This record gives sequence, structure tokens and C-alpha cells, in this order.
Amino acid sequence: MTSVQYTLADANRWAEFSGDYNPIHFDLEQARRRGEGLRVHGMRALLDIKQEIARAALGLDESAAYLRCVARLRQPVWCDTPYQLISAGRKASIVHPDSGTVSMSCQVSAVQSLVDGDNGESGTLEAVDIIRHGQTFSALQPHAQQWQFLDALLFRYLIHDSGLLRQQVLCHYFPENAQASFEAIFTQFPVVQTHQELVFDRRLLASWANPISPEALVINIEPALLINDAPGSALVRIAANTHYQNAFISNAITLKIG
Repeated sequence: MTSVQYTLADANRWAEFSGDYNPIHFDLEQARRRGEGLRVHGMRALLDIKQEIARAALGLDESAAYLRCVARLRQPVWCDTPYQLISAGRKASIVHPDSGTVSMSCQVSAVQSLVDGDNGESGTLEAVDIIRHGQTFSALQPHAQQWQFLDALLFRYLIHDSGLLRQQVLCHYFPENAQASFEAIFTQFPVVQTHQELVFDRRLLASWANPISPEALVINIEPALLINDAPGSALVRIAANTHYQNAFISNAITLKIG
């Protein structure tokens, strides 16, 4: 068990890498109007949880070619608030020490094969950009495995990709933002992450050192899924995948909007 506490400096470092300047992480006045404090970036807190289960992942069934990492974000993690990071082998959680409430958890398991998915549009992340993002990421997680960096890189790509909101399911929901990215949506609607699912080749358990790739990465954007469309809110799943040195990784993020 480890004590963790996140500050505005942590938020700034994650935002420097990801470009996620969602006001719920920075605008204290807006947060106070909602009767809240500043929320910690879910992906930033998950960095520490994933670092815990990364060690356990090395010992999983070696006959399985792939691993699945599933995260659930149940409650906000608040800035400047102490929490406990509890690891139990393949599962780790961030827990509020007073209430015992699990704020978020993550579990890794072995997968024998991939389920074929649909790919929509694809884009290219140039090597120079990968190296630049890697330099910023190294300050966040200096002892990462390759899948951890690619996980964060795909998240960054997803929230900045302008093609996502042009997909039919999202264009219908956000007609005035069809040329924008999810980064722009953050400033217009309350957006929080609720789930994440990663599937990756076990070869990506190797240690990461920048530059991870001397070549560009082709990133495939999967069709978005509108999971729930309630009055005033929506639950949206967005996903992307890529191959690094012929090793596959996919990243699916579920966001609650509104």
C-alpha cells in the first residue's frame, strides 16, 4: 500500500503531454460553483495504477499472445487529497483512506487471441512527434513499459483527432462541432472518463526508452459508439489502435458527456 496525492503541478505535467486542459482539472472557480474541488485527470492517476499491475503482467500466462487491461473510474480523485494506492497482484486501486471508497481500479488478464474490430479512418503520427511526446512522458513515468507509453500516446491522439466528431454517430450529437476535436468539447460540456480497455501484444511489456520508434506510427480510429443517449448527457466510446514493430495495441475510452 502506497500513499498518493496529486497536485496542480501533476495536472500541468499531464496536460503538457496529453493536451488535456479540461476545465474540471484547472478551473477552481467553476468547480466551486458545482460544489466540488479540482478533479485529477483520470489517465494521470491511472499511470500509477498501471505501473503497479505492470509488474504482475510479466508473470501472466506466457502462452497468451495478448493482455487485456481494464480500468473503471467510479469516483473522482480530488486534487490535494491523500489517497491509498493498493495493489493485489493483477489488480490495483486508488482508495479514499477515510471512507474506504474505491475511486478507480484496473486489472490485467491474459488473452489468447484478438477479436477483429472495424477500423475507420487512419492517420500518421510522425517520428519527430513521437520522440517529442516521449520526452514529455518520461517526466511522468520514467520506468514505463512500451505499452504504457503507447497507451498514453493513443489517448492523446484520440482527443486531438478532428475526424472523430465527423463520424455519423458523433456528428449527429455534436452538429456544431463536426470540425473540432474532443479537446474542444471539454471546454463546452462537462466530460469525465468512466472506463478504459486496452488490449496489447505481450511483447510490449518490454521496457520503454525514448525514442520508442524511429519510424512513424499509423493510427487507426475505430468507429465511435454511442452507448447511452439520455436527456442532457451521453456515454460515448472512442477507440484507436496501432502497431509498433508489428506488435498490436488498442485503446478504448468511455466518456460521459454532459
